[in-house]
Amino acid sequence: MQLNYLPSIQQYCVFAKKDTINLNIEEYYDRRTDRNRTLIASANGPLLLVIPTAKLAPEVRFYKDIKIAYEEPWQKRHWKSLEAGYRRSPYFEFYEHHFHPFYEGQKFEYLWQYNLALLETINQLIKIKPTIILDPVAEITNIPKHITPYTQVFESKNGFIENLSIFDLIANKGPESTNYLKSQL
Repeated sequence: MQLNYLPSIQQYCVFAKKDTINLNIEEYYDRRTDRNRTLIASANGPLLLVIPTAKLAPEVRFYKDIKIAYEEPWQKRHWKSLEAGYRRSPYFEFYEHHFHPFYEGQKFEYLWQYNLALLETINQLIKIKPTIILDPVAEITNIPKHITPYTQVFESKNGFIENLSIFDLIANKGPESTNYLKSQL
């Protein structure tokens, strides 16, 4: 499976049901994937957050070699977007101190390192304990296309938005997130 930035709820439905997660960081890097982007809720609908990456040298084409660019204050912008989108959610205040360090001061050289640290934090928060293996031949797993709706912060304005980041589920369902994930087909 791919190691993505704040993976989608659909991807986490797969993670929650596995004892072992094989993640490929040796694959070809394509900027149009979710490895450096995630989708969150905002007052105006879905909002795409993108981690900027350093300019690639011609020989750098693999995910394991992609460096994060810190010239722009992207961490501050992402945190402000997460706060604006989820401050009124039922569980944001309960979990924010676990996520905030990723957006204030803590820096990782490589994108995969950042994503893996976030993944491990999320796994601890939702109490799933799969063994994570960085495997160049990671399996391809079918990810569910649809999930059961749950209450979202801006649902009355925007309707239910599918395919958002796992952050959305955690902020809105808190400790119920694990059972929700395991109940999805």
